Amino acid sequence: MSTQSSAQSSTLSTSSYFGLSSSKKSNSLKNEAINVPPFDHCGGQTDQGVEAYQAQDGWEIGVCWARNARPYQEDCWFITSSLPLRRTIPPSSSSSSSSSKAHPPGPPPRNFLPYTSWGVFDGHGGSSCSDYCHKEYPSVLRSSLPPSPSPSPQADSLSRSLRSSLVAIAVLFSTSLPPNTLSSPGSTANIVLSSSPHLLCGNVGDSSSHYYPPNTSSPHGDKLSVDHDTWVRSDEHTRLLASGAFLHPSPPPFNLGSVFLVKALYAMAFGCPRVYKPDMVGGVVGGLNMTRSVGDVHLKPQVSHEPDVEVRGVGREVGGYVVTATDGVWDELGPGEVRRLIEEAEMSLGTKGDELPKCEGVARAASMIVREAIRRGGRDNATAIVAKRCIPK
Repeated sequence: MSTQSSAQSSTLSTSSYFGLSSSKKSNSLKNEAINVPPFDHCGGQTDQGVEAYQAQDGWEIGVCWARNARPYQEDCWFITSSLPLRRTIPPSSSSSSSSSKAHPPGPPPRNFLPYTSWGVFDGHGGSSCSDYCHKEYPSVLRSSLPPSPSPSPQADSLSRSLRSSLVAIAVLFSTSLPPNTLSSPGSTANIVLSSSPHLLCGNVGDSSSHYYPPNTSSPHGDKLSVDHDTWVRSDEHTRLLASGAFLHPSPPPFNLGSVFLVKALYAMAFGCPRVYKPDMVGGVVGGLNMTRSVGDVHLKPQVSHEPDVEVRGVGREVGGYVVTATDGVWDELGPGEVRRLIEEAEMSLGTKGDELPKCEGVARAASMIVREAIRRGGRDNATAIVAKRCIPK
């Protein structure tokens, strides 16, 4: 690990919730828990921090983010709900300013659909796209949900809503740019939407989410999202080539899946496959290592903003975890390693769980995941959201 990365790791270990110290401080934070009327929280632009929330539908959600060795922060996140969100752990005292920004909720939900949603936006080429998306997306999602009351919404209706909201935020960002803009920053978008009994994940780009069901013997959990990196999915390669784009260097003739070590060795030998397209003056533009993204107007329409949406039925099961993270985490840690860190976080609470703030476990797990990604030598911005499904309050 570089000197800069090591210094950052040292800072993380001593800040309030990267260190997670005494019960005296924990009790103080417990007393500071507040209700947030707009039910929207968004974060980004600060170097590092930890926050945690409890949603009325039972989700306990912890989020940790770190700029790490990068000179700038391009990761952003949000948490939103149609039900009250209770903040139980405030921003880390090491942050220069609060990363939690309550935004006007916009028009009230037309259907009072009980839902909770969270997600990450990992920017590239600048932070303007991810910053725009994390601030505007909660209201876009709200306005995309089914228009009529439904005590038990159908999965296909929720899937259409999630898909249309992701397309809408991409279009809104593009139209927010000055006229005749030839290029722009871009971002991933990985969004989880929970509306019992359904759990959905919409994805554009290479951030991803995993679900770890309760009482399962599989250490790796279930992947909730479909990746859009340049290593996998021959159908994506075919689509790009048919649209006039090309990949250089050529991707391997076999699917590497999520085997990071094999990807790293291939990249060392040949380079990471990136997307390029001809420009209007006989040259090429591009160099993106994703096949789909929000923004990147100079690579449209070849690099699509159409999301893939996956649906999982979770019924009334409680105790399961969802981990949503940027590639600054997943490039360093496998799904099994992430699960191990969650279990270690739970065990570290010991018998003092009742003395600690609500959601301490998910906050601790999120910070352990980010710290471990940095300790492994990762230099990218790293953000992890850990959500545990508990009994609704």
